[in-house]
Amino acid sequence: MEAEVYELGELENLSDEELKACLADSWNIKDGLFDVWGEIKPLKDSTWGYLTNARTISNNKLLTYPLIGNDRICQFFINRNDAKKFGDRDSPRFIRCKLELSPLLERKKHNIPFEMNVLPGSCSALEELPEEIPHDILTHDEKKFFIFKSIYKFYYRQANEKIQQDFETIKARQEKDLSDARDHAEKNLEVIQKEISSSVEKRDTAIKVNQVLVEKKQKLNETIKSLAHQEQLKQENLTQLTAQFSKLEAEMNHKITRLKNYVSDKASFLKTFELLDEEDLEKFLPESKPQSERVDGVSFKDELDSDYQQAVSYIQAHLVENDILYPRHIIENYITLLRTKDLIVLAGDSGSGKTNLIKSFAKAVGGKSVIIPVKPNWTSSEDLLGYYNPLEKKYLATPFLEALLEAQQNPQIPYFICLDEMNLARVEYYFADFLSLLESRHEEPRITLYSEDDSAHVLSELKAVVDIIQEGKKKYSQDGIVNFIALLKDEKLNNYLRQAFGFSDKNSLIKYHSEIRRMLS
Repeated sequence: MEAEVYELGELENLSDEELKACLADSWNIKDGLFDVWGEIKPLKDSTWGYLTNARTISNNKLLTYPLIGNDRICQFFINRNDAKKFGDRDSPRFIRCKLELSPLLERKKHNIPFEMNVLPGSCSALEELPEEIPHDILTHDEKKFFIFKSIYKFYYRQANEKIQQDFETIKARQEKDLSDARDHAEKNLEVIQKEISSSVEKRDTAIKVNQVLVEKKQKLNETIKSLAHQEQLKQENLTQLTAQFSKLEAEMNHKITRLKNYVSDKASFLKTFELLDEEDLEKFLPESKPQSERVDGVSFKDELDSDYQQAVSYIQAHLVENDILYPRHIIENYITLLRTKDLIVLAGDSGSGKTNLIKSFAKAVGGKSVIIPVKPNWTSSEDLLGYYNPLEKKYLATPFLEALLEAQQNPQIPYFICLDEMNLARVEYYFADFLSLLESRHEEPRITLYSEDDSAHVLSELKAVVDIIQEGKKKYSQDGIVNFIALLKDEKLNNYLRQAFGFSDKNSLIKYHSEIRRMLS
């Protein structure tokens, strides 16, 4: 049956796989592998080569492209490395290799849609040919294409001689091994006979060994008794230590309870006289804090089996539902960066979706995003974290610091705090405190907002104010005063406090009260 020949128009819209299928059908290749052999012509001064007069390994078919108007025998391009390794400058070389489709530009250039090249790295030297190859192929005079039959018979005869020599060598080795095995068996027989003759001695030895084992067993029983006694002593010691620990734990719990009551009493006093708000009171009384709100979303551990690939799919689906489209690899990279628990820098043109990625991702995972716009006039860390005002005795916080504190108070909710357009100001100026902490990652990062002396002065003054107010209440027995307004209305207690604080007529308790509130805030 003749192979089908194609026109260029029939091949224009075919895929690479369809083109290879056409070639395989034309060349009668059943397994889809273009395994061929042929000749590399002398390379001369060229650094690459061509495989000429190529034939298939399976059926020895001489290859031509099944294309109307192209009846030349195929030549396949060989890359520089394989040509250098398997070719020769002055003489031809026979190789075996595999074929692949040429690059699309080369196929268009040569106007052969299914033009093929030698697959890089698939070449090997052709060392032998089957004896059944037809004589007219082996002695082709026009191109001297294959190995002459006389050369083949020469190597075939050499191979037969080598096989015969190897056979004689193996035969001699096996005969020697058989002789050695016979000698070894005879020696083993002598050993067995000697063992039989010494059985009486072994029996006596066994009796002696049995006696030794009995003695060792007695010693082992004594050791077990000793260990049991030591175990009992350790158990008694453990019981005593447990009792001591329980007693110590009870004492510590009692002290903790007293400390909590003390803190609660002082905090309630500050709230009574409006020095603290209800929100600030919760910071002093942890047990009064409401439980964190339930985070919306699915459980990463229970519903997603702690699988980050499923998490990426879930987040991307959530974003699509909200008409937000990001490629999957961007979400994967973002999650990978979050898992490093490090600072993340998002770079890109304005409007490319950096800020929106943070907002939408936070909403998808049930978190909260806080966007802090960086201003060009930021020149120090005070612009980012705020500063302590010694005149007002108050720390002036920034939205960035407030976001950090809010995140610390809600550990169950993931917070995404973004410095938007951070390159508008010099990062090394306003971000210096954080940059220095990046150099010491072996310990928990910590930034000091104000000195311990400032904190000590504020606490000392606050303690003095509380003590003076409590002492005034006791002195004048005004336990009915329940707030700051009632305190101001009590003339005796008001005069006592003005004297205790050293106020003149120009000073105001109301103004001092507001200063104390600012100190505590």
